[in-house]
Amino acid sequence: MKLTATSVYCLTLSVPNQAIMGFHVELPADLHATDFDLKMLFASKLFDEGMISSGQGAKIVGITRRSFIELLGKYGASAFQTDEDELLADAASA
Repeated sequence: MKLTATSVYCLTLSVPNQAIMGFHVELPADLHATDFDLKMLFASKLFDEGMISSGQGAKIVGITRRSFIELLGKYGASAFQTDEDELLADAASA
């Protein structure tokens, strides 16, 4: 087994009306990502999965909702939360 160097990243979230949540993630030591990038990746994935709103994502990252929406594409998420059935229904009624 080959051992590689890692660094530990800790993210702590404060969720309204709930306990503070936090977790630790071991990342490759040579990963060049900022704190902002890691928060944005995390929040954009939760948003893309429909688990949080754009406002909640913005709050996690510490930016405005507009900025969060504008940055989603850079992090591989779409600002449009529409599934295939909704798209087909829209196309059929157009």
